[in-house]
Amino acid sequence: MKYCFVAMLDILGFKSLLEQRGIESIHQLMRDLFTSARAGTRRDYRITIDGVTSSHPAVRLNYFIFSDTILVWKDYEDATNENQEIIGRCELFRELNHGISMLLETALLRKIPLRGGIAFGATIINIDPNEQNNEIIGQPIVDSYLVGEAQNWVGIAFHSSCLPFIEQKCDPMVIEYPIPYNREKLKKLYNGRETNYSLEWGGNIKEILKEILEELKVKEVSNSILKKYTNSIEFCKDHEVYL
Repeated sequence: MKYCFVAMLDILGFKSLLEQRGIESIHQLMRDLFTSARAGTRRDYRITIDGVTSSHPAVRLNYFIFSDTILVWKDYEDATNENQEIIGRCELFRELNHGISMLLETALLRKIPLRGGIAFGATIINIDPNEQNNEIIGQPIVDSYLVGEAQNWVGIAFHSSCLPFIEQKCDPMVIEYPIPYNREKLKKLYNGRETNYSLEWGGNIKEILKEILEELKVKEVSNSILKKYTNSIEFCKDHEVYL
């Protein structure tokens, strides 16, 4: 068992993507996505906190894809029990965030909108192609999934289990924002709570979001689906400096 940072991401509109592009095309898209993400996270990166700039090694993230769900995790430390004291190590939290933000952007540039949650805690993830019994177990998996499912936008939000790292101001990429949650879906969150913390991520994503929104309008999809994209575009407007 390890303490891990866990991100559960789901592909919005996966059913339509599958119908339009076919399983082989989606398979290749996902391979290309993670090839690009791996290439990106192999690059060293620099970060400035309180006026001090430091270099960090390339990010290493683990991932597992099941249909329209992507599990991404970063090992934090071995856990002898679930109640042991956690000593905050900001660099691992920053590595996860850096990798997730690049993954979100890389996917959206390929018109694959992702939405998800990030949580922290004791987790068992054993995935070995040589083993018959693979295991993915842990409260952070449930927490990150439920936080992700409750959001009405394209983006990411943190579960309260990440607050010890957020409150240390480990990462300037973490921002406070009034995340558009579905209050009914939040009622399913029985452990901890949602937060109004997200990642500042981007690139030229606002224009991509507008393109997807216009395409959905032509298809006459429901207003609830359109709202996810208008909420996301509004988020981009509030953070123009990063776009």
